[in-house]
Amino acid sequence: MARQRPSLSLGQSDFAALRGEERVYVDKSAYFAKLRRFGWTLSLARPDGFGKSLLMSALDAYFSGEKGLFRGLAAARTLDDPDFQPFSVLNFDLSLKGGARRRSLPKRLLELVQSCAARHGARLREKSFAPAVVELAEKVARRGGREIVILVDSYDEPMTRALARGLRRGDEEAAWRAQETLREFFGALRRVEALTAFRMVAGTTSSAWLEDSADFEACDVSAEEEFAGLCGFDSQEIRRYFAPHLKDASREMKIGSRELVALVERRYGGFAFDGKKRVARPLSVLKFLRRKKCGDFWKERTRDGLIRGFFAKNARPVDFFHGESVEGRFARRPTDILLADPLGFLYQTGFLTLRARPEGAFVLQYPNLEVYARVSALFLEKARGRAESETRADARALREALAQGDVAALGDLLRAFFAELAESPFAQALIKFDRERFHHFCVKAFLAEAGFPARRGDHFERDGWDFVIAFPEVATAIKIFVAREGEDWETLARSGFKGSPNLGELEGTARRALFYAREGRVALDARATLPGGAREAEEGEEDGQLA
Repeated sequence: MARQRPSLSLGQSDFAALRGEERVYVDKSAYFAKLRRFGWTLSLARPDGFGKSLLMSALDAYFSGEKGLFRGLAAARTLDDPDFQPFSVLNFDLSLKGGARRRSLPKRLLELVQSCAARHGARLREKSFAPAVVELAEKVARRGGREIVILVDSYDEPMTRALARGLRRGDEEAAWRAQETLREFFGALRRVEALTAFRMVAGTTSSAWLEDSADFEACDVSAEEEFAGLCGFDSQEIRRYFAPHLKDASREMKIGSRELVALVERRYGGFAFDGKKRVARPLSVLKFLRRKKCGDFWKERTRDGLIRGFFAKNARPVDFFHGESVEGRFARRPTDILLADPLGFLYQTGFLTLRARPEGAFVLQYPNLEVYARVSALFLEKARGRAESETRADARALREALAQGDVAALGDLLRAFFAELAESPFAQALIKFDRERFHHFCVKAFLAEAGFPARRGDHFERDGWDFVIAFPEVATAIKIFVAREGEDWETLARSGFKGSPNLGELEGTARRALFYAREGRVALDARATLPGGAREAEEGEEDGQLA
């Protein structure tokens, strides 16, 4: 009888359940012994959707000595070593899922400690979470007769959730209150250091604030080259572990397997936490393989709330920080997310990632098309003051105009778009920084919402045009002219139109439109060519792409 192939592990963060159900597990267990040797207190920061909870669950099973769960995995050899000694593990998940979130954070933390005690068959007398942590550690260590291991998953989620909620409600102090409560929790863990053989915390943000305020010192492995692949899938892992699923998607989408992997990397990969090794976000990859088509899987309530709050506090779009240079120490110790430093905030929330430079410095960039498209959608929602669903409707109309080479309809849409920006206080606050760059980004964001993110990072320009969108049957080129204060913008635009470059495939254009958005002091030149003059869309992409 043929063995049933493993199913996708989407939504499963319990390692024992995943292995019991024979789901796909991308083996990361070779890192476990290395983590133990690297230090006795470690911290790891990765954006949401990178499998941190599954990692912590697997570490729980590893340190508990559950050999059966690791058959066929890299860690099996270590666990079979006679010298390996299992530990009692206290595993705290601070995402606090399943509880009544309306209860206070101290009460929910106490319930979490009591739940952990029940798993170890311990009864606690303490009725406050911090003393209860100490009591639990002492009882478990005494009962086992050996040191314990402490794991804390989603250690910062109460803080980031409070920050997103506070930014929405105008109560930023909520995040500081949550952080203060977490300090008490980690202060209790510090008091049982003598009983602890190994401890590790994982979350979305840097743990530097714990060292500064709770005296909880941890070696941050987030940017260590040795652990760059600890969370996330590289291209080799995608090919190895998901071969049957890639074959199904390849057949469904009618593209080759090599092009499919390249598409996955372009849309969902590109994250580099040491600036070098690039990995894809596991949650997005798994959702893509299940649906067998591209989608926006980056959308998440807390993260969306954080970026909306960022737009409210910072009078610059994320695009203005794309390409910003940072020193090597930034990756190892970004600023506390509550201090609202734009670069630290955008890096820790996953909207920007690192690219290494030869001289040892780094540059921040969008990791992939999925992240860029989500940034664009949220920015347009704020800039236009309209619901995301309304922007999507306009984006569909924009896509239809481009698909038909209808430059008149394109002009109407963009004129209305710039008129809205002229009425938006948020947009006007941004314009003062860089009028030309702002309007360029707005059109780029609008095109991304219509399904035309740039294939190669942030490079849209082609042969002197700002945007070139090509379908198999029609290609459209757009040039934007933005007048600075005091300039005669209509004269400037007309002279610019005369000098608009010809694009090889657009020579002898069938349609051309020159149009003005007077409210935004913007003029645009659009040209479209009909059958015979456009290149074919790249294999593996949807029809219609930005060159």
